[in-house]
Amino acid sequence: GEGAAVEELLMLAGHGVPGVDYLMGLTKVFLKEVTRRALERSRTAAWKVVVVPLQTAARAMLARKAVRLRRSVAAKVHAVRASVRARDQARASELLDDAEEALATSEAGQGISERRLPS
Repeated sequence: GEGAAVEELLMLAGHGVPGVDYLMGLTKVFLKEVTRRALERSRTAAWKVVVVPLQTAARAMLARKAVRLRRSVAAKVHAVRASVRARDQARASELLDDAEEALATSEAGQGISERRLPS
C-alpha cells in the first residue's frame, strides 16, 4: 500500500533503516531531523533539475508574448495616429478649398485680392 511506497522512497533516497531514521504511523511518517534535512536537500536538488528549467522556459515564453503584444499595440497606435494626421490634413485642405471657392463666388469676395501680413 501507501506505507510500502513511502518506505521504498525513503530506502531509494538512501535515508536509513526502517525504524531508525523514520517511523511509519497510520496516517503520518515521522522523521528524525537529520533525515528530514537530507530529504529536503534531495527535493531541492531535484527541484533545480526539473522545475527551474520549466520555469525558465515558461517565463521566457511569457516575456516573448508580452513583447509581441507591445509591438503589435505600438504598430496599431502608430497606424491610428498616421490615419488621424492624414485625415486632419485632408479635412483641412478640403475646408481651405471650400473657403477659397466660397470667397471667389461670393459678392463679398469680389475685388478682394490676396494680401500678405506685414512681417
